[in-house]
Amino acid sequence: MTGNNFLAPIQNKLPQEFRDVTAYPVQQADRIYNVDYASEINATCNFYALHQAEFSTKPMDVSHYNLFVIDKRDKMISSPFFMSSDVILQNGTTKEVKESFFSMDAKILERITLFPSIFTTVNSGQGTTDEGHRALYGRVEKIERQEHGYLIHWGCMRIWSTSNSVPFISQMELINHAGSFGLGVAPCSNELDDVHWAIKKLNVIEALSEIGIDAMVI
Repeated sequence: MTGNNFLAPIQNKLPQEFRDVTAYPVQQADRIYNVDYASEINATCNFYALHQAEFSTKPMDVSHYNLFVIDKRDKMISSPFFMSSDVILQNGTTKEVKESFFSMDAKILERITLFPSIFTTVNSGQGTTDEGHRALYGRVEKIERQEHGYLIHWGCMRIWSTSNSVPFISQMELINHAGSFGLGVAPCSNELDDVHWAIKKLNVIEALSEIGIDAMVI
């Protein structure tokens, strides 16, 4: 894919004033992208205007991944977004991981920024969602401690798939392969029904590969 612009499929749909801003060649891997605006996060979105953001030069740690499920089904996932303390490392996080990360001190927060991350919004229905529901792959850039939680600064990173021409992941694919992603499921519900931030002790790059997605590791 060297020499191609991964934004080309959506770039041509943008108003002219956005096209120059979003132009960016794939072979340059020194940036990631934040979602700056989205009409809605689904397959029929009008457009995404992306802006470049610096990311940490420290190598990615794929031993764990962050899962952020946000309560904004029909709105953009902004950067930063806020996660309340009462939804952090509760649902979907094993006891072992809780004990390792629950202090959330400066060293722990720094380590968390090295993990790949999946960012998404709550399911549109109990235990399921519409086919157009999209999740994003990326990395946390910075975590700011607040009085009742944390501000998460993040960036969207590139993925490649035979079915996806823009950097989205089908949420139904996550649900259908819940075991591969360490997602909690029950007969009529799953972990993506609820707002929370979980840390999973598994290699999400390998999990994405199982559903036909190659994810950037930087």
